[in-house]
Amino acid sequence: MNYITRLAEFASITRLKDIPINERTHAKKIIMDTMAVIARGYLEAEYIQNLANMMRNDGRCTILGCDARVKEQTAALINSSSGTVLELDEGHRIAGSHAAVQILPATLAASEFTACSGKEFLEAFIIGYEVGTRIGYALKPFREGLHTHGTWASIGAAIAISLVFDKRDQEFLENIMRIAANMAHSTSWETAITGATIRNVYAGLASLAGFLSYSFSNAGIKGQKNALISSLAKAISSTGKINANPLINLEKEYFITKNYFKIFPCCGYTHAAIEATLSIKNEIEIDQIGKIIVYTFRDAAMLNSKNPKNSLAAKFSIPYIIAKTLLEDELNIESFKDEKVAKKDWKKIAKVVSVVQDDEINRMFPEMWGAKVSIVLNNGKKFEKFVDNPRGDWRKPFDEKQLLSKFESTLPYILKNNNKEILQKINTLEKLSTINMLTDLFAPNR
Repeated sequence: MNYITRLAEFASITRLKDIPINERTHAKKIIMDTMAVIARGYLEAEYIQNLANMMRNDGRCTILGCDARVKEQTAALINSSSGTVLELDEGHRIAGSHAAVQILPATLAASEFTACSGKEFLEAFIIGYEVGTRIGYALKPFREGLHTHGTWASIGAAIAISLVFDKRDQEFLENIMRIAANMAHSTSWETAITGATIRNVYAGLASLAGFLSYSFSNAGIKGQKNALISSLAKAISSTGKINANPLINLEKEYFITKNYFKIFPCCGYTHAAIEATLSIKNEIEIDQIGKIIVYTFRDAAMLNSKNPKNSLAAKFSIPYIIAKTLLEDELNIESFKDEKVAKKDWKKIAKVVSVVQDDEINRMFPEMWGAKVSIVLNNGKKFEKFVDNPRGDWRKPFDEKQLLSKFESTLPYILKNNNKEILQKINTLEKLSTINMLTDLFAPNR
């Protein structure tokens, strides 16, 4: 079976009316969540603002959280990069990455450039998300040390862009997928752990690669026939080949409903440990803690630094995260700001945190991201809690009230007056004559 041919056919013939209402409704939740995370991320990261100022050019597209209009490729790069800053972007465990933050900004930029309708935008986003996540699923497990931002999602972005530009010819879509498969970046997981902020641009590179793939295909450049295996699989898969059928239940079950949302602004691998710690917190006196042991799966056990250097590294440090969970009333965006990391008030607790790989929990991964937290007091009394899987995915979903609360707390202060109108526009996307009716609400003074 030629997977690219079949996925291109699916993208070519599928229309919004073919996509079930539940999937469309869920996609709107992802759009709501992701746009707020992008806008806040842009305003929290000076280096992203600096990059935007250096790349500023006249165009039709919005940098969310900013008044400037820029060219479509610039908007896609900046918005995707902004979306990873907070570590609040939704993700997809089955596909092994964060799909929306890499595909949605590309879809938005193409939609603003063409002034397409909300219906056309929604259709392109869902189909691009579906194609991209199925490719990611097929290539798991990924090679050790890989950070999957900037890899397979460029295919989903390229598909979404093509659909917005009404390039639905199956042969064109096949070619653009082959080109995008050749554009995976060599992204490193170590960047996150060490706080190298190039990591936050990886997602932007996927979004940008989607636009480049579209331009290349339009120019007549041809992609490699077996690019999915000979290029992408060899670059990112631990086996160098296709490991699962990406066509499983295609058109019957949409992957977009199998995502997860985050309410803690740090790596999702740490969330089970956070939930376990919160369940113990009120039973102990913090100044009586003798030691803390976090038992978890291998990939999470790597997040064991007791000396994170900055905000990004802190979001990937279980000792820091456990300390802040115990010390603060609420683990939120403020908990991970550089000035909070620099204060060192968390050091005493982080020093007694050990992170250990647990074989039983590791066997549950990647289907489950579990952790057991054991807190032993100085008097020898022990408190333990096991969480098999954190909240947020389809098995333990957040309700609508929780997602709205996250949206309201994440949306930048300068956009708060647009809160209700943003939600109204997202909930009625199919009725918007142009997507600019939504994106204009993310420009503070437009």
